[in-house]
Amino acid sequence: STMYILIDVAEVWSGSPFFYPGMNSLLLYLGHEICSDFFPISWKPYTKGHAELLFMNLWGTAIWVTVSYVMYRKKIFFAL
Repeated sequence: STMYILIDVAEVWSGSPFFYPGMNSLLLYLGHEICSDFFPISWKPYTKGHAELLFMNLWGTAIWVTVSYVMYRKKIFFAL
């Protein structure tokens, strides 16, 4: 509800970077599922701590947000 108020009602924030993955969400989901075991998206954790898992997930998210931004700039959209 906070995001709804900030983005849609008050128009304080445009919603970026969440806007770009939303334009190709199906393709990002399929890409993540197909490439989930490949480097640099993920790797076998060396430690049992949460810090490495957090970094690995943030790294994967940053890669997919970048892919979605590039696809948006090139006007490539995947829809059913």
